[in-house]
Amino acid sequence: MTDFLNTADAMPYVWGVLVATLMPIIPLWRLGVLLWRTVAFDEGVAQEIADPAHRIDLPLLVGVLERILYVSAWLFGAVEFIGIWLALKVAGGWKAWSEGRDLPGDKPNKKVTVPGRYILNVFLLGNGLSIMGALAGVLLIEAYAVHRITRGWQIVGLVTLGIVVFWLWAEIRWHLRAHPKKSSA
Repeated sequence: MTDFLNTADAMPYVWGVLVATLMPIIPLWRLGVLLWRTVAFDEGVAQEIADPAHRIDLPLLVGVLERILYVSAWLFGAVEFIGIWLALKVAGGWKAWSEGRDLPGDKPNKKVTVPGRYILNVFLLGNGLSIMGALAGVLLIEAYAVHRITRGWQIVGLVTLGIVVFWLWAEIRWHLRAHPKKSSA
């Protein structure tokens, strides 16, 4: 193993894993925060609950781990592991998706139920983009293997652009909801 890490043969794998794990980390974290804020804000959830940005973000850590696992599963020919991992995540969120989630409202003694379909949609967007990040890393590794390095980095650029477009869309959407224009009477 030490010889492998000291050779140029390891570099495609290093780049691929770095791309898969680090390239989408900030956009996906911010996108998750913005989507949750928007969903919670629209339903009248209390501000401190609607703003998860100040908390330790376990989904961010899970996302980093899962992208490493996705790249590894793909490279070792065990892509069924990706389905098993996603099934575990689905099982964990099933109750919230089917029943919604009761949270404190923006007024005292008010409870708000965030519909499950909104929670599911946030989950699906985040996971889809996370899988795209992992796939970009895998495709970069495969491009190195066939000496199409430029093509590999072009794919990484396109995936990054796609994730950033989603991120910017969520930023604009949140800004418009949080700071609506005041109409002049």
